[in-house]
Amino acid sequence: MAIAFVQSNTVADGGAGTSLSCPFLSDNTAGNFIVAVAGTTNTGAESISVSDAQGNLYQSTDEIRVPLGFVAGQLFYAANIKAGANTVTVTQNGTNSATGPGNIEDSGPLTTTNANDLLVGYFAGSAVDPGSDAPGAGWIGTVRSGASICICAEYQIVSVSGTYNATFTSSGPKAGGNAWAAMIVAFSGSGAGPISSSPCGMLMGVGV
Repeated sequence: MAIAFVQSNTVADGGAGTSLSCPFLSDNTAGNFIVAVAGTTNTGAESISVSDAQGNLYQSTDEIRVPLGFVAGQLFYAANIKAGANTVTVTQNGTNSATGPGNIEDSGPLTTTNANDLLVGYFAGSAVDPGSDAPGAGWIGTVRSGASICICAEYQIVSVSGTYNATFTSSGPKAGGNAWAAMIVAFSGSGAGPISSSPCGMLMGVGV
């Protein structure tokens, strides 16, 4: 079955707190697929978890952590989801990636072997003015800047196997010497339903 984008939503952090919720704007369809990207500021000892109102089971990629700072990001996904109204909640508890400085964020290369893939890329960095970061060429994405962190999530549906990089550009400096971390993840569309990606670029600010 061909991959198709369904909907997305975002929410920025509101400062201090241990959880943040983001609703879907329309009901989920049974059998679809959810991708949620979350960012947080923490000391490195905490972890992030994701749940939703429908009780879908989420898995996660490895965390990416920005050097020279306490900013981290992580991607979560749930397959074969339940139908109905839904809200995704990120909670802070007690695959290729890269990090670096500079104004061009790059995940590094990922080589796919499937001809029908959903590619999701995201980066985490210290807070900048909203809108100063943008998805890379050929990608569709969302940028959110909060009180202390900036998250950009993007996606691309590809029909041929090959080598892909998730890239982002920044027009403004970040704290910590323009430090950032980025990741790209590929999901196979073989036998899968449409992609329902929400919240794309969801942020959580903790203790800020």
